[in-house]
Amino acid sequence: MLISQGGLTLAYVSPKMYYKLDPLAYTSLLGTVNSNNFKTLDINNVRAGIANRSDMHWDIGGGGNAMYEVPKGSGINSSFASALWIGGLDAGGQLHGGAQTYRQGGVDFWPGPLDTITGTIDTATAGNYDKIWKVSYTDINNFITAYNSGSIVATEDMMTWPAHGTNNNSRNLAPFVDNNGDGMYNPNDGDYPKIKGDQALYFIYNDKLAAHSTSFTPMGVEVQAMAYAYGCPAVVNGHNELTYTTFYDYKIINRSSSSYHDVYATMWTDADLGHYSDDYIGCDVADNYGYIYNGDSYDETVGVNGYGAYMPAQGFNVVKGSLANAADGIDNNNHGVID
Repeated sequence: MLISQGGLTLAYVSPKMYYKLDPLAYTSLLGTVNSNNFKTLDINNVRAGIANRSDMHWDIGGGGNAMYEVPKGSGINSSFASALWIGGLDAGGQLHGGAQTYRQGGVDFWPGPLDTITGTIDTATAGNYDKIWKVSYTDINNFITAYNSGSIVATEDMMTWPAHGTNNNSRNLAPFVDNNGDGMYNPNDGDYPKIKGDQALYFIYNDKLAAHSTSFTPMGVEVQAMAYAYGCPAVVNGHNELTYTTFYDYKIINRSSSSYHDVYATMWTDADLGHYSDDYIGCDVADNYGYIYNGDSYDETVGVNGYGAYMPAQGFNVVKGSLANAADGIDNNNHGVID
């Protein structure tokens, strides 16, 4: 929409929003993209934008720009967008899955855990989990020090850590250190979030709130996700690669009444190494990783910032997948030995 003011024509862009199809058959807003449900993983030399509905690495709700900035503060990004994709076949051979990209065609994932009895979720529950909880090792160390001195010093995200679901949601959601062993999360008892890495973003989402508008029939999965990175000098000393690495841990639970086979899960990535027009991609089959590199000797700045003459390469690797079927006769991790 264009607005004229004082002889000037101003461009107005309305904020991007997440939409959902309500089970009662009408479309309404689930909520705007905001500082609660979109945060950055930024403890090391990477600044990665993370949303709580599977997609990440672009500024959802902003200008539609890349947000996997490497090095942090440089204004140059090595990836434009990423998302968890998952799909499989039911007993009748029908394909189910979620495969979200840029949201211009719709969404496949929504915030919140699924009902453990019905495998569904309502709008109110989704809204209650429309958040990312961000916690660092510094937050935790400050909490432990204060608690041992007789006081409670905790961030809001630590106080509201989603350890337990309500109603028919799982009672075991976000992991935590249970200081007094009573099975309940309560910072006043010395309990605190259990995170991976030196900084973590925790969020829960599902593919069942509504019909998928981007891909296939919903699976009915709940995803408990943690994005994390290392930045503590004592940890990364001698492991410089960790200062340029981000990790993503997904606990995927089938809450539906269907059993699936031939299920595949992967990280879809639109990798743009600075300027995108001269990038090449490849894979190393023996070591199980994909990669992107610049196709010539100079990465130009054309619309987006390029890396110039000092170009990095970027790799993508599944560090640990789901457990394979026992005695299946397959070298599942491709290391040359039947598992």
